Amino acid sequence: MEVIKQRIMKKLFYLIAALLLLFAGYSQTAQEYFDRGITKFNLENFAEAIVDFTKAIEIDPKYAIAYVFRGRLKITLGQKESACLDFRKAGELGRADAWEDIKKYCQ
Repeated sequence: MEVIKQRIMKKLFYLIAALLLLFAGYSQTAQEYFDRGITKFNLENFAEAIVDFTKAIEIDPKYAIAYVFRGRLKITLGQKESACLDFRKAGELGRADAWEDIKKYCQ
């Protein structure tokens, strides 16, 4: 029985090592982080959604809609000043709805 357990553990070790090598070069796109942020937003997991929107912005600093959603989450969490900066950046990047958010939340 011990020999079987050792063989299983060895195979499991090699499987985990292979998966780590496979995913070591994998990096998510801004769109993938944004989509995951939307899912977390819809589940009301706001803190984690902000992390994903932030990661999308880090990958693509011109990803305007990510600024809008991150700003809206920050409003929800009482982070008005930071939210307004996000809305302003999104507006500068061409999101008309960001200017509406500024009128609504940042006056």
